[in-house]
Amino acid sequence: MGTSVACCRAGFTLIELLVGLAVAAVLLVVAVPAYRAMIERNLVASQANSLLADLHFARSEAVTRGRDVTVCKSGDGQSCTADGGWQQGWIIFVDTTNSGVRDGADEPLLRVNNRARRGLAISGTGTLSERVTFDSNGFAEGTVGTLSVARPDDVDERTDITVLFSGNMRTEKCGPASPCKS
Repeated sequence: MGTSVACCRAGFTLIELLVGLAVAAVLLVVAVPAYRAMIERNLVASQANSLLADLHFARSEAVTRGRDVTVCKSGDGQSCTADGGWQQGWIIFVDTTNSGVRDGADEPLLRVNNRARRGLAISGTGTLSERVTFDSNGFAEGTVGTLSVARPDDVDERTDITVLFSGNMRTEKCGPASPCKS
């Protein structure tokens, strides 16, 4: 009697391999753009949170020190500038002369924030286009407006930080599906 050896072959056929690769390619085509968009939204949110934290810090320092504290856009990390947007960076300083601009070493520099992340645009309305000053009671002196953080190629998808006269601040995420109220 002859013995037969049953042989099992394990593995994939060429057709199974090609179908698997096609499914993986379709998933990559769908997932990569969505992942990139998520990363860009998170960059905008992270930058807005950094700016909001610095504004809260300035307000807190104004109340703690009993002096005006100003946050202004700054390209060199030492003095305020009227040119360009907030994406070039900003400084926080004790405004002893109540001028809204840093008058040199007599006004202590509390914090420096250099350049916004990866080409984000940050713009302000009203006096927030240049600076915001908090007084010793935490009120925003003569300031009401909005700072908008966005990617330059998609300003409709942005995060707005609204500063009220009371010194309170609120954030709002804006996009095509949810336009900002302000």
